[in-house]
Amino acid sequence: MDDRLSATLEVAFPDRTVLEVAETGPSWNDRNETVAVSFTDGRAYLKLAVDDDPTRLRRERGVLCFLEDIDSVPTPIVLGADFEPPGSAAPYMVTAPVDGYSFLECWDEPDADRECLARGVGRTLARVHEVPLEAHQKWTDGNRAHAHIVDGDGNRLTLEPHPWTAVLIDTIENARSRASTQRFDHHYDLVIDALRAKRNLLEEAPATLVHGDPAMPNAFVAPGGRVGLLDWEIAHVGDPVRDIVRTRTQQFDQPRQPTNERLVTAFHDGYRDVAGTLPDGYHSRRPIYEAVRLLGISGFFDKWVVYAEADETTAAAWLEDTLERRLAALNSLEEG
Repeated sequence: MDDRLSATLEVAFPDRTVLEVAETGPSWNDRNETVAVSFTDGRAYLKLAVDDDPTRLRRERGVLCFLEDIDSVPTPIVLGADFEPPGSAAPYMVTAPVDGYSFLECWDEPDADRECLARGVGRTLARVHEVPLEAHQKWTDGNRAHAHIVDGDGNRLTLEPHPWTAVLIDTIENARSRASTQRFDHHYDLVIDALRAKRNLLEEAPATLVHGDPAMPNAFVAPGGRVGLLDWEIAHVGDPVRDIVRTRTQQFDQPRQPTNERLVTAFHDGYRDVAGTLPDGYHSRRPIYEAVRLLGISGFFDKWVVYAEADETTAAAWLEDTLERRLAALNSLEEG
C-alpha cells in the first residue's frame, strides 16, 4: 500500500478498522485506482483519482445517484465521496458491493448460457438509453440536446449541452490523453478529420444517456438475471448507436476473431425486447463508430497486443489496414 492510498483510506473511513485492502483486477486507466476494502463488519470499494482530477468521479457519482433514484438499471450504491479531501489524500468515491455476480465469471462458467447473457446485456443497454432526461435538458428546436455530464444527484443531472460532433470528439481526445502509447497517434487525427467531414450526418443522431465503456469487467449479473453496469465515469448524453457498437465489439465481436453471429443476434434481440427496435439510423451510422472504436486499440496497442497474444508486427499491419478500410466505409457514407 502506498502513502497516497493509506492517506485516502484514513480520510474515507476515519472510524473503521481496515482489515484488508485488495486489488480489483487489471485496468488500462492509469488515472484511477480502485481497491476492495474489508472491515470487521463488511466491505466497500474505494475509487481514487490518482491524478487529482475529480471530474470523472463527480460524473460517475452523479450518474449513479441519479440511476439509483429511478431504479432502471442495477448499479453500485454510492456510500460517500470527497472531491477535495484534506492532506495528501486523493479525490475519492466509496461504493457498496453490488448484489450479484461478476458477468465475466458467469460468462466463463462451463455450462454458461452465453446467448441468454448477451440478450441480458442488450436489454440493459436499451434501458440505459430509455432513461428519462427531459427534465435535465435544454431543448433546441424540440430536440433533446447532446451533452457532457458534469455532476448530479438523486434528483437531476447537471449537463453541459454541445453538438454531438463536439461531444464525440471531446471523448476521443480524452481517450487520447490516456493512451499508453503514441505509436499510432496519427489514427486519432485521421478519425477526427473524418468525423468533422460527416458533421451533418452525426447531428441527426438521437440523444440518450450512454454508458461509454460497457466491457465485460464493467458488467455484473444481479438477482433475477438482470445485467447491471459498473464504472460510469465516461458516461455522457450521446448517440445510442455508439454504445451498441462499442458493446458489441467489447463483448461479442472481438478484433481479429471470427464474429459469433448468434451472440450478436441475441444481443440485438435483447435490445429490441425493451426498445422495440434498434435506434433510428443504426445501420447508417454504425460505420462511424466502428472507425472510432478502433482507436481503443490504437491508443493502447502496447497493452492490447499482449492481451491478444498477437505477433506485434502482424498486429500492427492489421491495425493500419483495418483503420484504412473503416475510414473508407465512413467517408463513403451519404448524408440523409
